[in-house]
Amino acid sequence: MEYKTTIEVVTEADSAYEAADIAGEFLKGNIRTGADIKVKTISAVKSKWIKAALAVCVATAVPGLFFVGQKVSYDFAKAEKKPVTSYAIQPPLKTNAADVQNSKEFKEIWEKEQRNRLNSVAR
Repeated sequence: MEYKTTIEVVTEADSAYEAADIAGEFLKGNIRTGADIKVKTISAVKSKWIKAALAVCVATAVPGLFFVGQKVSYDFAKAEKKPVTSYAIQPPLKTNAADVQNSKEFKEIWEKEQRNRLNSVAR
């Protein structure tokens, strides 16, 4: 059976060139370079299946998301406002009664309130 081994060499360096030099020295056998090594081994068959599954997922997800995105934005653009089908019921105001509007007391209060409002706006 075939296996795929991934070796990662981690170094601390100031530049990419220095990191490559340290990794090269480490792979030549100079262990005192301060590099760390991480190794991961997986069967070659499993590696191929993972790559194929990832490719299939990406190949179906990207067009699917594009199609859903287009459909959603189109539906929102064509949304219509629904007419109002319910109304609030309010009892008649006490100021609408004919006897209240004709009374002298109501007229005095109303005129006083108007003067107060006009004076507050004029200031």
